Amino acid sequence: MKRPLLALISILVIIASGVSIYLSQRSPTARVNLKPFEGVGQVGAESTSKLLNGSGRLVLVAYDAKSSPLEASVTAFTAELKKFPGLSVAATERVSMKMEEMAMPEMGLKATEYLRIVQKHGDADAIVSFVGGPSFPNQDYRQVPERRPKFVVLSGYTPQTKSLMQAGVVNLAIVPRFEPQKAEAEPKTAREWFERFFMVVTPANMDKLPDF
Repeated sequence: MKRPLLALISILVIIASGVSIYLSQRSPTARVNLKPFEGVGQVGAESTSKLLNGSGRLVLVAYDAKSSPLEASVTAFTAELKKFPGLSVAATERVSMKMEEMAMPEMGLKATEYLRIVQKHGDADAIVSFVGGPSFPNQDYRQVPERRPKFVVLSGYTPQTKSLMQAGVVNLAIVPRFEPQKAEAEPKTAREWFERFFMVVTPANMDKLPDF
């Protein structure tokens, strides 16, 4: 796939994610398929357990919008954690959701907010973000403390994702597939929906992420 087309698809994925969340906030009757989001939560919990070798204290970072599709990921994640008794949620940080910020390439957790959470929860084993990775202006990561919790991103893709992983700021990410897998039958379970539209990325396979 040519890079300009790939970049366009990436931006469309970002915008589509933001719009779906925004619409679900405005209309209680909006029809949104929550299965893919639930799959993100389920696979995210399993992947986080593998990252931490089955044991650790987690800090969740989520939008302050409990009816959004991304909240389905949070709910599914915490429910799936029951299968991994070595993991526990030490705290949950809620951040405000602004539509004008969610459809931009710089969307994600603001650098200042990221640094605040890392400082506040420095004794945690991992920070699990449902709002994206930290967004640093000009990809300048010098402010990131050397000793910090691992960082897991369970949400949409942004152009900074690969550089964050290369810098070691993000240790694991679940991102949309740029070319959804073809299936003979319509997905039924949350896991099947996940496999069709999302993938798990670690430093071992981050070459699958596009360069910008």
